Amino acid sequence: GPDSDQIAFVMISVDGERDTPEVMKRFLERYSPTFIGLTGERGVVKALASEFSAAFFKGNAIDKSGAYTVSHSPQVFLVDQDGRLRAEFYNAAVDAMNGTVQALLAEAGISQTSD
Repeated sequence: GPDSDQIAFVMISVDGERDTPEVMKRFLERYSPTFIGLTGERGVVKALASEFSAAFFKGNAIDKSGAYTVSHSPQVFLVDQDGRLRAEFYNAAVDAMNGTVQALLAEAGISQTSD
């Protein structure tokens, strides 16, 4: 909507070994050129995840090629412009997340959406 420039979608990879900045850019461009992908050293990402009570772990190799899986928490986090966690979604419908985002924009005096 009209306030979309006030919102940033940021995906943080928990698999820095495979998710290089180039790989993340290609992946996210399929959804929107405005999406931001972040990755980093495992310890840094683990510290960030713990700030949000999220978790992830790398599984054992699943075959001789060395392929592996990474399990992670399923949440989507809504963080405000001051870096505060405002909402946490588990398998939420887009409409539910949109309603929460709109309420946060209105609270910040940003939303100018009219019905």
